[in-house]
Formats: sequence, structure tokens, C-alpha cells
Amino acid sequence: MGKAKTKRKSASTHASPGPKRSKKNTGSKVIDKPVPTPLVDDSTFGEMVKQAGFVLMSGDFPNELSVDQAMFQLNLGKALKHSADQKQVIEEFTTGIQNHIEDPVRFKYSLLPTATATDCESARSGSQDSLMRLLLGIDEFQPSLVNVLLEKLPEFMEDQDSMFDYTEASNLPRLILNQFRWLDRVLNSQEMTDKMLEMVSVSSVSVQREIISCIPEVVSDKEHTSVATKLQELLLSSSDLTVPILDALTNLNLTYDLMIEVRNAALQTLVSAELGDHPVIIKFILQSVKKDDAVEVISELRNNLEFTSSVPERSSSSQLHSKQRGSNSKTNDSTLLILDSIKTNMRFQKVVTGGWVKAIENVPTASDHKVVDIFILLIAHTIAANRKKTVESLFRAKVRAGFFTEGLLEKAFSSHAQVLRDYFTSILSLASVLLRSPEKSVCLFACSIYRQAFLAFDMYCKQEVIGSIVAHIGSGLEGEVDAGLDVLLSLVDQNASEVAPFTIFIKGVLDYLANLSMQQIRKLFSVLAALAFRNVSDNPSIQDELHIVIRKQLSNNNPKYKRIGVIGSLMIVRNMAYRSGTDQEGKLSSDAFSGVKSLIEMVRSSSNGMPEASALFLDELATIMEERQLHPDVEEYIGDLFLNDFQDDFVVDIQADNVSGNYSLPLKEEFGLEVEESQGGVAINLLPLLSKAERAHLNLGSLVSDDSETESTQIVSPLCMAPHFRLLRICEQVQHDGDLEGIDALLGCPLYTVSNDVFSKVASLSKEEREMLCTCLFLTINWFREVVNAFSGLTDPDMRGKVLARLRNITEVQKHIQTCLEETPGFIPPMATFDSDYIQSSPSGKRGRKTKEKKKNAAVSLDDSITGHSSTQNTTLDTTQSGSPEKEPTTENGKAFPSIDLAQYRTHFRELDIEVFNILGCGQVSRRVVDSDLHTQEEVVLRLRPPELHFLLEDLSLKLDHALVAPKRFTFLKTKGNKNAGFTHLNRFSPRQIAKRAVKLLPHLCQHLESTSAFFQTLMADNDGLIDGPGSHSPEYNEMVSCLNLLLKSLLSLFSWNGFQSSESKTVFEDALTVLTARTKSSKRSQLTSKQLHKNAFTYLEKFMETLPDLPSAVLLLRLLVSLDELTDAPDNRKKLASLSEGLLKREWLGSDGQREKGAKHNEVLQRLIKIYLSHTPDTLKSIQDLCAIGIQELMSTEDKKGCSTTYPTLHRASFGSFYRVMFEHVIICIKDMCVGKASVGPRMTEQRLIRWTMAVRVFQILITMLKEFDARNNLSSALKYARQFIELFLRHGMPLLDKLFPNHRDDVMALFKTLQQSTRNLHHICGHSKVAKDVSLTNHVPAMKRILEQFVYRVKALLTMHNCHEAFWLGNLKNRDLQGEEILTQQTNDSDSEAGDDDEEELVLSDDSNSDHEEPTTPNDQEKGDNDEESYSESF
Repeated sequence: MGKAKTKRKSASTHASPGPKRSKKNTGSKVIDKPVPTPLVDDSTFGEMVKQAGFVLMSGDFPNELSVDQAMFQLNLGKALKHSADQKQVIEEFTTGIQNHIEDPVRFKYSLLPTATATDCESARSGSQDSLMRLLLGIDEFQPSLVNVLLEKLPEFMEDQDSMFDYTEASNLPRLILNQFRWLDRVLNSQEMTDKMLEMVSVSSVSVQREIISCIPEVVSDKEHTSVATKLQELLLSSSDLTVPILDALTNLNLTYDLMIEVRNAALQTLVSAELGDHPVIIKFILQSVKKDDAVEVISELRNNLEFTSSVPERSSSSQLHSKQRGSNSKTNDSTLLILDSIKTNMRFQKVVTGGWVKAIENVPTASDHKVVDIFILLIAHTIAANRKKTVESLFRAKVRAGFFTEGLLEKAFSSHAQVLRDYFTSILSLASVLLRSPEKSVCLFACSIYRQAFLAFDMYCKQEVIGSIVAHIGSGLEGEVDAGLDVLLSLVDQNASEVAPFTIFIKGVLDYLANLSMQQIRKLFSVLAALAFRNVSDNPSIQDELHIVIRKQLSNNNPKYKRIGVIGSLMIVRNMAYRSGTDQEGKLSSDAFSGVKSLIEMVRSSSNGMPEASALFLDELATIMEERQLHPDVEEYIGDLFLNDFQDDFVVDIQADNVSGNYSLPLKEEFGLEVEESQGGVAINLLPLLSKAERAHLNLGSLVSDDSETESTQIVSPLCMAPHFRLLRICEQVQHDGDLEGIDALLGCPLYTVSNDVFSKVASLSKEEREMLCTCLFLTINWFREVVNAFSGLTDPDMRGKVLARLRNITEVQKHIQTCLEETPGFIPPMATFDSDYIQSSPSGKRGRKTKEKKKNAAVSLDDSITGHSSTQNTTLDTTQSGSPEKEPTTENGKAFPSIDLAQYRTHFRELDIEVFNILGCGQVSRRVVDSDLHTQEEVVLRLRPPELHFLLEDLSLKLDHALVAPKRFTFLKTKGNKNAGFTHLNRFSPRQIAKRAVKLLPHLCQHLESTSAFFQTLMADNDGLIDGPGSHSPEYNEMVSCLNLLLKSLLSLFSWNGFQSSESKTVFEDALTVLTARTKSSKRSQLTSKQLHKNAFTYLEKFMETLPDLPSAVLLLRLLVSLDELTDAPDNRKKLASLSEGLLKREWLGSDGQREKGAKHNEVLQRLIKIYLSHTPDTLKSIQDLCAIGIQELMSTEDKKGCSTTYPTLHRASFGSFYRVMFEHVIICIKDMCVGKASVGPRMTEQRLIRWTMAVRVFQILITMLKEFDARNNLSSALKYARQFIELFLRHGMPLLDKLFPNHRDDVMALFKTLQQSTRNLHHICGHSKVAKDVSLTNHVPAMKRILEQFVYRVKALLTMHNCHEAFWLGNLKNRDLQGEEILTQQTNDSDSEAGDDDEEELVLSDDSNSDHEEPTTPNDQEKGDNDEESYSESF
């Protein structure tokens, strides 16, 4: 460094003194211009260039040429040749150059362009090449001059960047290297390149960058490989040179192998490189990918790419923007450059776009996903119009699987909002698509996108987000409207002030209230009321408009609009008296308190004449009170207001002599739990109130007509009894911290209702009496349900015993309801859920079991057969099993059970709260019965019996299925029922909250599962190990089977929740595993790892497989184990699942009649079992081959049509279609999995693929051949469907493989072709049979099948021609035949033998195959296809 400074300050000894600047004159500022003078240099260098026409100037002036540069080079070359000692002259010339460039000024001008002398008229221009470049153009001087110039480079250090104080700034290293760029002639390119690379190791970093950037413009083509190798080594050793090295490598021609090595080196440097270097590295990597390795390279690139992110605490979007502009601005700039580099490559390289999408798709777990995944998918969605659907589907799949979480989304928006702003349009479009999904998890993720976009972006984007949400609300689709309102509700709850400016958009939805359901109206009014009354800057105009709307609705006599007014009013009350977490003890203003009271009184008075509106008012007010968000003064006011009303309206004192009256049905005091109540106490006055309401023509079933409303305004409707009690109970809990001592008498009090003696003579009653009886029973059940809701949380043994007694009452009354409904067709029960919009109709229009004719066309779901109820009906009390569906269930006396399915009446029962299921933890409870003197009269021991257990498990299963299991199908057609009907209280909880509550119930469920299993274990022990021995299929047995199914269904719903895969719910999942592990005896350690917990839980559930009574319960348990296995990676579990499922297939399942299980339900359960077996077996193709070779061969060998396989008893002729379809489907799946992988594999892997293809073709041939024996239409349809897919996959993936292997494995390839040819010929026969049978469902597959078979013929011929084997094949005619091989006679055959060939099919035939059923060989002129559309090509080997 010091040496360089000294040299630059010293003057050349050969230079004349430079021009001196004149001193300033005090009188004037005239400065004399310096005059350029030639440099006096008497060295060999100076004399020779001077004689050749080059003038070396002194001072700060450029050199001059008095001739054209070509003449200069010619003159200098001639002078050198005419010299006596050329070698000595070159050495002296080089020494002179070295002395000349010791002066930094002269060195600079020797590198800069040369000026043309004014007296020169022959020069090409006024500026010519520099002195050094001219000398490098002379062959004799080039080698020595190269060394001189390059050895100057190390003199320029990092802090001395060739900046001269008295001259203009010049980058001398760059000027030096510019002399070598694009020289006309290079004598020794390799030597010059080696010298440059040598200088790299001794130069400063800035000079190194200049040298590396220059190399591609200097090196010759034949040296690109060696230079690239050295640059690759340098790339790994110096991270500072990453960018110039990659730029240089981009301009070099590299071999494919070397490119892979360089790319791998670049991938290694990506982790340690500076963030600013990432765009160049990524650009180089992506530009080098090919179709074969795109996914592999991009996956590694993705793994090495990290975006630094820090999630700030978000209080408002303005604060978020300020933080991002400050601390994250540099990171965001680098991120933008990286994404821009990726975006450019994706835009111009389709393979890069596909590689990124596939790489993200292949990420296996949620923890492996990064923020960059979301960025890449947004880029793909933005630039690739043809991939929008693919990106949307991938997003949907990742969210559904729990891989894309809200935490990942929040990290992206919090740390990179400025980056995401550029993709706002795609974000909005993607959120809009995802919000329309019927799956709850996907819909919730879309809501999170909207919420994060609103909070992170500017005002324009906020307006667009609100506009898009309002458009969803106006779409008319129920799920979309619900999701849009949920987003608005969450935004208003947390950021009301930021949503307030856009209230005008939201307010417009009020014009379309008639198109919204009651639940949606509740959300809408909650949003508007919060903006109007809870916002800091309250908007009086919105408040006034809301008051006008609700008064208008309340004054309307139409029941729907009146209910809208009720909901809107209570949402205003909720927000006017809202109590936040910070001001619980604050005083409510008198104006607000009076406004709340007036609203409540107005709603109460306006709904008095309409029972369903009044009941809705009570239910809604109870829900608001339960949320504990009202001001204490308002809560106290509501409690006092409705306590006395309930006592006056529904509770009466028991009078011993007042048990009769003028009623159409006999009145009796029933369901009392205390003896002393007959002498004094209270009772629920049900039947008298019902009779009064009937006499007043008060419509209890649905809606009050206008003409009856005036008569019924003063009548108390029993329809309001359960809602009123719910409100009373919640008010009592709120005011007394959960204590219900003030109303606990209502738990055991009797009801004045219909005498039990009536049920034995229901058929003799009149229609009006039967309908009143049914109404009374429905009201009784709803009363008991609300009582159980109220007191299920009490721990006092006596109170808990009464709750169990009430559960028993519910199950008893349900049996009475079934009996009465059987005799009362067309009855419409009273409403129980008042916020639903379903149209009242008679559910009993579809009673009992379907006839055999209806069964044939019925679509039966698996859950129906397992749980005894349909998922659309959501509940049932029909506990019959799937076996022998034609046989009616019987009672103990041999009488048939009522065939009424109460699942159709679910919306007419009050909803059970989620807290009720704590009753499942009850063991034996002792309840004392005391006399009038408070002495114990008797002590009754109560426990949860199978009917009550069935009742609770049934409802729990429905709730878990509704909250945690995503819907499988979605239809745009209007459905008859409302999926949310009966789940109003449940929908207030998020899926994660439901899952946490279900995990708390898990110990109780496990206890009942063990008890149920012990029942069957005892039964097996009594019958010497036979589960279907004496005592099976008794009423108790059927009840326990149903309870077992419901227990497994509940556990399956819990562990099938995809939220367990997210990091937020990981602790909940571990808690569930801990509960299961605690039930095992082998685990006593306090600290267990996650893998140990999972292993113990799997082992615990696996043990129940030994005592399962029927196939549906076995498949349920197997599905539960599969769900548990999918949540963690345990390879051993897959082997266990395969072994368990195979064991179930080898077991004979008998129905209640002792016959083998069969039917549509059984076949669907069996298909599920076969899928699990083939999905988890180590070798799917081998397992399918074994099933065919063993099971199906045994079935074919049996002469009995009702016979079955001895190895696989589940395989018989009735179930063959299920086996066949699933086996064929998994052959296709196996081939697809086999084709996925690296395109470039070694010879060993290629041979293994040939072996797998050979096995697949063999299995394919077996499956097709079986159709001669099992020619049912369903089997033929499955064959045509999956065979076409098989041949398509073979052409796409198998034929390229055979192209490579044919030269070395000719015999193996020919054998494979021969095997496949047998199958294709049979497929031709199936196509012919389909046309003869004129079966539309089969003939629809024929054109596509014949087209793919024709492609197969030509593809095989192309392969043989490519390998010079075309002479071994020739074309022949294949006749149309049926499944049995008989020739199909066509109309042309009957008319003339000469026309028969028109219906024959041409076939590619092996020349030495004498056994083929072909006709005479054809010449090349005859190988054209005829005009007949039925012709196609086949081949024979």
C-alpha cells in the first residue's frame, strides 16, 4: 500500500516539468490555459512508438496519434522485424513501458483512448484505441505486455481505489482489464486466463470482482470448462465474490455435469451469503434448471432460502406501517429483489413455475412450511393465468391438511406487508376463492387473509377488502355469507375505529335482510350496532337508522320480520350496555340505561302475541346474558324482570285435590322425583297451559296467523316455557356466581301432563287428541333437556342423581313419542329452535324403513351403517345394526319397535349444551328419597344405563362431527335442511375450543369404551371365544353395539380434526395422547416424548380390535388408528394397520340372522376396509396379486353360488365388485406413485422399475381376465374406467422407460408386451360386448378406450422401428368378439362375406406367433384404416 502511494506521488524522470498554474491576480481572475507538450522519452519504447506515429504527451493530457491506428501497428511491427536482435528489442521495449507507467498520470492516459492529431487526415476518427490496447494487438509484444499489465493489479488496494487528488476519478483496475476485452487476436488464451486467475488470489476484493467479471470476455471457448472449475472452487472459498463469479459463470458455456456441480456449489453458498446477493444466486440457479431436475433443485433452493422476520405486536395498522418503514425497510427491499428475481424466471420459464408449485406441494409437514411458500404461490397466481386454478387448489389442500396456518399467514403480513402489497390483487382473488369453500378450515383461513390484509395495508386496500367482503355477503350462498359476516364481526370486535369509515358500505346490506337467515341477521346487526354504539366516535345517523329499522320490523305482523326486529333490538341492547374488560365497575349512564330498558320493554310487548317471536326473544336474551358482556345494572334488571314472570306463568302449587280438569286428555302429576311433593310443593303446569293455548287457537307448531293473533295476546304459550327457564337459569347463575339453589326445586318437580295410561290406547284417540298428545310429549322432552342443561354441572350426589333420573325420563318419553308419531301421520311438532329458517313440514312423510325397491336406488353413506344415522339427519335413536337390513328390530316380547326415526325431528328438540357431557363421568350415584318428615324413606342407586349413554353419545358424536369434521361434499342446489339448525349454542365456539373440551371428556369416553369392550369380552368368554354365540343380537347386545359405534365415532371425529396438525393446537393433541397413554399399564413414567406418547396411545386403541362385535365398528376403530397414524410419522404403525386390516378381511362376519353380511351398506364398509389394507401394505401390487391368486381363485373354484373364499371369507360373489373396484383403483395409484421421482436415475433403479412395470402389467392382465367369470355391469364399468387410465400411464411413463431398456433387455420387454397384448385384446372384446348389450353406461367409455388402444399400437410400432425391429411385426385383422371369445356377427356378415372385414379390427401381429386369432397378413397398402368408425388397432406378440 505504501509503495503504491510513493509511486503515485513521484514524478517520472523522463518527463519534462508540467505546466505551472499562474498565480491569481488581485485585479483580475484571468488564468492561463496549460499547453500540451510532447513527452521526451529516449528509451527504445519511446523512440519506436514515436517513429511509428504515436506522440506521448506530458502532464495531464491524452496521448496523440498522427496516423491511423492500423498504420501505427503496421509501422511498429515492421520496425520490430527489421531490428537486428528482436528478442532484446522486445525486452528493452517492455522495460520502457514499465518505466513509462510508473507515472500514474501517464499510466492512466496509456489506458484511455488516444486523441487523433489535428494534422492527421487519414485516421478513422478523432479518438482511437488506447496505447496499451494497440500494443496488445501486436503479437510480439502481447505476452510480455499481458504480464506487465496484470501484475499492476495487486498494487490497487481496497482503500486506495485509484482516486487521484489532482485528476478526475478513474478506476484503473477496470481500465487495465478493459484492454483485454474482445481482442482481435490472442496468442495464448489459456496463459492469459491463468495469469488473471493468479492475480485474483493476491488482489483486493474490489479488484477480484473486476478480474472475474472480465474473464468471460477474454477466455476462449475451449477453456470454459477449466475456468468454470476454478471459479467453482473460488465460489466455495470466498463469499464476497459470489455475485461476480455467478455472473461470469452465466456467460460461460458449461457441460451439463459441470453445470450441476456449479449449481450445487451455489446452493451451498445461499445459506451464508449476504441477503443482497440472494437475487443473483437465485437467478443463476433457476436459469440452470431443466424439466427433469426442476423439482429437486427448487426444493433444495427453497430449503436454503430464509426470509428474516420479526412479528411485532400489532395494535393498529398505522403503527405496523411505521415499524415496517423503520426497522424492516432494508429487509423488505432485499425481499422485493429476491422475489422479483424469482418472478422473472417464473414468467419466462414454465418449468420453473411448475417446479416451485410442485416443490411446495411436496412439503410434508406444517413445520416445514415457510413464509416464502406463500410469496411464491402469490407470484404464480399473478403471472400464470393458466395456473390460477392449480394454485388455488394447492392453497386449499394445504389449508385443509393444516399445513398453512394462521400463524404462518400472520408472520407473512406482519414482517413483509410492503412486499405483499404488490400482490394485493392476487391476495384478494385468492381469499375470495377460498372463502367459497364448503370446508370450515379453508373458509377460516380465507377469513384470516381478509383480516390480515385489512390490518396491514393502506386505506385504498382496506376499502377494497370491505367491498369484497360485502360482495360475499350479497352472494346469496349460505356459507359465503356466513364467512363474510364472521370476518366483519372479528374486525369490528378488535378494530372498530378502522372499520368505521366504511360503515356506509356495510349499511347497504340492510336493504337485503329478507335474503338472510336469522343467524346471519344476528351477525349483521351485531356488526352495525358495534359500529354505532361501541365506536369511540359514535355516529348518530347510524344509530337513528338502526332504531328506525328495528321499530319497522317489530311493528310488522309477518313473523319473519318480527323475529328480525327481535334480533336487531337485542343486538343494540348488547352494544349499548356493553361491558368491556377494562370498565366492569363503571357506571352506565342514565340515558343509556333508560334506552336499554325501553328497548327490552318494546320487544317484550311487541312479541307477546306471537309465541315463536317471544321464545326467540327469551333465547337471544339468555345467550347475551351467558356471554357476561352486559353491564351489571342491566343484568340485575333482566333477572328481576323475568324471575317473577316464570313463576306466574308456568309454576303452580301442588294441590292434592286439583289434579283434574276439563281437558281433552286425562291429566296426571307425572315425573316427580320427590315423595313430599304430592302433599305440598310446586309443579310445571304443562297440560293446562297447552289446552288453553289450543282453545285460543294459538299455533304452537310454527307461526301465528294474523286472524288468531288478537285472540292469543293474553294467553301464555307453553312454547316459551323452555326458553324462559333457560333465561331464568342463566340470570340466576350470573347473579349468584353459578349457584342455582334458588331454582333447584325445578329439577325434581313433577309436571301436570298426560297420564301414562293413555299410551296403551293411542290408536283409539281422535286426530286432535293424538296431536295434542304428541305436542305435550315434545314439550315435556324439551323441558327435561333444559333442566339437564341447567343442573348437569352440579357435583352434589343427590342433585346429580336427579339429573340422571331426568336423562332416563328423556329416553322413556322418546319411546312414547315414537309410538304416538306412528299413529299420527302428518303431525308438525312445536318449534324448539327459533332462529332457524326451515319451512315447517311433516317429517313423518318418510317413516320407517325403506322398501327393497327404494333400497336399490338409495345412496347410503358409510356413517349410516356405522352409527345408525345419516350425517344429513344428524341424529337418530334407531339402534339397529347394518346386518340384515331387511329384518325389522324387535323388542323383548317380539313386538316390532316403532319405525319412526327421530333424527328427522332433531330441530324440534332443544339443544344440549356442551357442558352436559360431563355427566359421562358419573359412576354409580346414590339418591335419597325422603318423606314429609325429612326422614330417608329409601336410597336409590343410579348409574348411566345404556339407553342414557346412547342418548348422550349420539348427541356428542353429532356435535363433534359438526364442529371438527369438514363436509365431504358441497352442492349449489338448495338442500332441505339447515346444516346449522340445532347447533346454535355450539357454533359460538371455535373448533379449537370444541377440541379442548372434547379432550377433557376423553377420560370418560375411554372409561365407557373399556366397559363396553369388557361386555363383549365377557360374552366371548362365555361362548368359548365366539362373539356371535348365544346371547348375541339380544336387545342389550344391540344397545351395547350401538354405544360402541358411537364411542368410536366420537373419537374418530376428534382425532380426524385437521387442526391438530397446526402448531397452535399441538399442546391439545399431546394432552389427548397423554390421556390415552395414562390408560395403559406399561407407561408409568412422568416424562414421555411425543413419539412415546403416540406409540402408547396407538397400542391402547389397538387392543380393542380383539373384542369388536361387527365389521362397521372394526372399520371405525381402524379409521381411528389411521387418523392417529397420520398425525405422526411412525413407519411401524403402517405395518400394524396392514396386518389388522388383513385380519379383518380374513374373518367371517355374520348378521343377526346368522347369515353372511351383505348389502350396499356392508359393501361400502368393506370397500373402506380394503382401501385401508391396500394403502398401508408394504407392497400394494404384491398384495393385489395375492388377493387375485389366492382369494379370487378360491372363489372361482367353488361351485356354490353363495360360497366364499376360504382364506378371505369376506370375498364372495356379492362382494366381488367391491374388491375388484378397489384393487383396480389401487393399481392405478401404485403406478402413479411409481412414476413420481427423479427422472435421471441409475441403471439399477431403471431395472427395478422394469420389474415393477412387469408386475403391474401382470396384475392388470389378471384383473381383465377375471371379467369372463364376473361379467356384472359394475365390474365392466370399473374395468373400462381404470384400464384406460392404466394404458395412458403406460404410454406416458412406461414406454420411455422401455425405449431405454430395449437394447439390453429385449426379451423382458417383449414378454411384457405379450402380457399386455392379452389384456388389450380382452378390452376390445369388452368394447364389442358393450355395443351389443347397448348399455349406455358402458358404451360411454368405448370411444376413449379404443382411441387409447390405437395409440398404444402405434407407440409400440414406433419403439420397434426405432430399434430396427419393425420387420418382426405386421398388421392383421382382429375380429369383433364378445366376452367369451365368440365372434360377433354384424349386419355386413349376414349380407356378404366380402363385407365382413369392414367390421374387423386391424391388429399389430408378431411374425412368428402362429397362435394368434388373426386373418391373413396385409400388405403396406392394406394397412390403412377403413371408413368404419368401429375399427381400432390392437397388437399380438
